[in-house]
Amino acid sequence: MVVEEEAIFRSAEMSLVQLYIPTEIGRESIFSLGHLGLIEFRDLNKNVNAFQRFFVNEIRRLDNVERQYRFFKSEMDSKQIELYEYPIEEIVLQKVSKTSVIDEHCENADLLENRISELKTASETLLSQQMDLKQHQQVLISSDKFFSSEVSPELNSLSNDQQSFLENGSIFDASFITGVISREKILTLEKILWRVLRVSLFSLMVN
Repeated sequence: MVVEEEAIFRSAEMSLVQLYIPTEIGRESIFSLGHLGLIEFRDLNKNVNAFQRFFVNEIRRLDNVERQYRFFKSEMDSKQIELYEYPIEEIVLQKVSKTSVIDEHCENADLLENRISELKTASETLLSQQMDLKQHQQVLISSDKFFSSEVSPELNSLSNDQQSFLENGSIFDASFITGVISREKILTLEKILWRVLRVSLFSLMVN
């Protein structure tokens, strides 16, 4: 008997078979056949719309779980959390997962996604509040420096009119506005205020 060498392309000799499998053991049978890697399934429902197939909802649920785990991985990468990868031999399934197990995985993924989303929102809120507090702190520090003797080096660089304005005590009758602005917008703000207030504007930028 001469054994022909198996081809690796479609020219390989194949046999067409038809299996009748009860619905109760459909999962286990397809899982076992898939592990063998010897069968190519043909779609006998090409004319049936995707949403009319009874297994579509399950596939959508699993696609959503896959999306959720990609979200978990991206969040771990953003926080520089290392993911321990198990050897592939340890995670190969030896039997088909039951519906209850799949439902449990889906519920756990939903729960984790909600918790991580809440933590992410809370973290972003805290970082924003921290930034605001730091900005207010810098405003207070700069204002205190302006009204203290530490500002004298900056005052020496002012024009004669501005120094006269301060020496006459008019600074105590003036209105003061403090705040934080991006460095890229400082010149724009100065131009706007100078045009609006004319010579009534006294500006001193403190780093």
